[in-house]
Amino acid sequence: KTITYTIAKANVTLSGLTMNSWGYNETASTPGVTVNKTFGEDVTVRYEYFALDGTSLGTTAPTAVGTYKVKAIVDGTDNYTGHSVEKEFSIVPAKATLSTPTFTGGANGKYYMNNFGYSTAGLTATHAGQTVSGTFAFGTPVFVAGTNTSYIELTFTPNDTANYAVVTVKNYVTFVTVAVNNSTGVAYGSIESALKEAVSGNTVQVKAYDPDLGPIYIKENVEIKSGVTFILPYGVDGSGINTIANSGTINIPAETQGLTTDPA
Repeated sequence: KTITYTIAKANVTLSGLTMNSWGYNETASTPGVTVNKTFGEDVTVRYEYFALDGTSLGTTAPTAVGTYKVKAIVDGTDNYTGHSVEKEFSIVPAKATLSTPTFTGGANGKYYMNNFGYSTAGLTATHAGQTVSGTFAFGTPVFVAGTNTSYIELTFTPNDTANYAVVTVKNYVTFVTVAVNNSTGVAYGSIESALKEAVSGNTVQVKAYDPDLGPIYIKENVEIKSGVTFILPYGVDGSGINTIANSGTINIPAETQGLTTDPA
């Protein structure tokens, strides 16, 4: 008696395909996948790249900025079935690394906000060992009371915006507390900003004369709102305080301790 039987192909499935995105001109990620099978024969997995419209890009990862698909494929044989899975990934505009700016007008790692100096001269942006051309721009210094908590933002805008991203970094510094609104307890990095935010009934007091930093540069005329009391030191030895309750503007004398008009 003849017995006919069939040995069915073994099933192979793929799962957990991984593929990380990366930046332009950076090392391409390597895909990985889990092969699920119950037999001992080795299975070959190949990877193929595709545009989102399904156009094959071959077996080498693309290099241009964009979104793509990678497909992990096991081709079927006489002994086992084929299977494939796919995953989207992106090549994104790269972020250049910015050089650290040099600040002037300070000493021992601290600054008066009004004396704080900065320039874009000499700044560079690099990525993957190459210089990236573009423009630099500083924002307005931001005062936050405390050590190394104030900051100024530096923004780099690349000429090649298709392949490189706009980068903004915060450069943290220490701005000495110059004035305090005694009525609210809020600290300020400049006399001007303290008086600008004061309202009638508030008392604003100059708090700083830092021996490392010397005089604080101020505007020649400082506005004091009606009903605001302004307290500042005076005299070369700091022997007293000068209390001014006024409205409109006053001229702060250059001989006032720790204060001088901006020579610029």
